[in-house]
Amino acid sequence: MNASTDNATLSRTGMRRVISPWAFDHLRLCAAIRFGVTAFLVTLAALLFAFGHGGWAALPLAGAAVNLAWGYWELAIARSAASRTVARPAVPRA
Repeated sequence: MNASTDNATLSRTGMRRVISPWAFDHLRLCAAIRFGVTAFLVTLAALLFAFGHGGWAALPLAGAAVNLAWGYWELAIARSAASRTVARPAVPRA
């Protein structure tokens, strides 16, 4: 197998290797979508419990737990990346 010599893949380090480039640039959006999916899955599980299908309700609850953990992880990465960004002083325009 040939190793890729693309500079774009070589420059990706740490979490950038795990998360796709587009998703890494939009971490807060991805986390918000995951939290929305989590709410939907919890609602689905509640409906399944209400109609007496408690065994099947475990599946959406497991998916909700994974989405919640992944969304929290993405927000933690976004916060740490934002804290590393140095704010530049505003330059007055002449």
